[in-house]
Amino acid sequence: MPFYLDNIDYQILLQLQKNAQLTNKELGLRLKRSSSSIFDRIKRMQQLRIIKGYTIVIDHEQIGTCLISHIHIKLKEHTYPSLKSFEEAIHSFPEVMECANITGQYDYMLKVCVADMRSYHNFLRHKLGQLTNLSAIHTDTVLSESKHDIGYPVANLKLIP
Repeated sequence: MPFYLDNIDYQILLQLQKNAQLTNKELGLRLKRSSSSIFDRIKRMQQLRIIKGYTIVIDHEQIGTCLISHIHIKLKEHTYPSLKSFEEAIHSFPEVMECANITGQYDYMLKVCVADMRSYHNFLRHKLGQLTNLSAIHTDTVLSESKHDIGYPVANLKLIP
């Protein structure tokens, strides 16, 4: 069940998505609130799992090559056990960065990162291809990324009353 967030909570989320290293004091100064009030709000959002964790953003081009692909998958069966089994298998593959159950022609869309085309071929053949419930696979390979945000556009979301 969603929890009511006020404008200050949304501002905290916006600021932390831009820079998760901001201190409570820095957030308090930006939002004209005390650091203890900011601390309490962040703690509450963590307890409610609105804030699930903190991460860093790695520029993969600075540390090595990365072939990114979006894989669209159609399944043969759509029973709850078969969907759950598919998702559990996908979660075990470290190459899969994202997995979304989608509408339309395909059932799932994966975002996959591997070192190169040979690695992708191995992933397709020895991991994804070993799943028995697959009906169709379509791959779109990313040539370049002109925008890459990992946060949500909190300012544009519909506020919960």
